[in-house]
Amino acid sequence: MVFIGAENIISPLGRTAEANFEALLQNKTGLKLTENAGNRNEALFISIIDQLEKIDLIELTTASIESSLNDVNQDILKSSKRTILILSTTKGEINLLRNGDSDEAALHHFKDKISQHFPWLNKIILVSNACISGVLAQVMAHDLISSNEA
Repeated sequence: MVFIGAENIISPLGRTAEANFEALLQNKTGLKLTENAGNRNEALFISIIDQLEKIDLIELTTASIESSLNDVNQDILKSSKRTILILSTTKGEINLLRNGDSDEAALHHFKDKISQHFPWLNKIILVSNACISGVLAQVMAHDLISSNEA
């Protein structure tokens, strides 16, 4: 059995797990009708984080991780060589593709930038598999803990 000690969610519904949960309780959706969808038969619903291109995703992700760390005993995490951060994302820094910098948008760069903020971490695993990224990260955490690897 695995217990989640801390979590956070950044989505179109909010920048914290609490904000996302409150939005869900209010029956809000992160889906929006695109402005270009003139014909209802060709409407396209998308999920976007407002003003994504103006958001520093590294800063937002780092703040999210630090917020989650407030809920756990950091002394234990920092002293253990078996502490692993599983970071799940559906998009990473995809907004960098607009600048024509496909190499900089690669997920390993995103992971490396995050690891610079948490040098005490033994390992960061980045999971990106579309909409199931969050669940896949939890399954991976369960497996690592169950096998005594983390």
